[in-house]
Amino acid sequence: MKLSEEVLDARKKWLGNEHPATITSMNNLAHTLKSLDRVGEAVDMMESCLIFYTKIFGTEHPDTLKSMYSLTIWWKDQGRFREAVEMMTKCLKLRTTVLGAEHLSTLYSMHYLARWCKDQGRDNKAVEMMTSCVELSTKVLGAEDEDTKFSIS
Repeated sequence: MKLSEEVLDARKKWLGNEHPATITSMNNLAHTLKSLDRVGEAVDMMESCLIFYTKIFGTEHPDTLKSMYSLTIWWKDQGRFREAVEMMTKCLKLRTTVLGAEHLSTLYSMHYLARWCKDQGRDNKAVEMMTSCVELSTKVLGAEDEDTKFSIS
């Protein structure tokens, strides 16, 4: 992790805070922090990444969408359920528009949002969304694929 911090510091110094390479280093460090269970720090850093990616690339850029997705999962882990659901809904709409309904990233967003709808007691919406997710996963990946099986779980 020390090396990741050093790379980020060097990129900030030489390239500036808003350079894509700097933001990539920040994103990587956020994921490292999360893997070390330093969730609060990871979330703060990923929130910054999302702001920078949105400012530089716009909301439809793949890096922006990846940061948005990670942040929603982490917010959910922190108990920030309402924010997570709102952001995942936005992420799903954007991924569907940008990547298409059959893209694996879109299917992951759909899967989590369906599970969260179920957690909220919105069973009809959850079943509708999960059915779509399983059908698309089966079509794209096949019934025996691990990601399709994940959709069924």
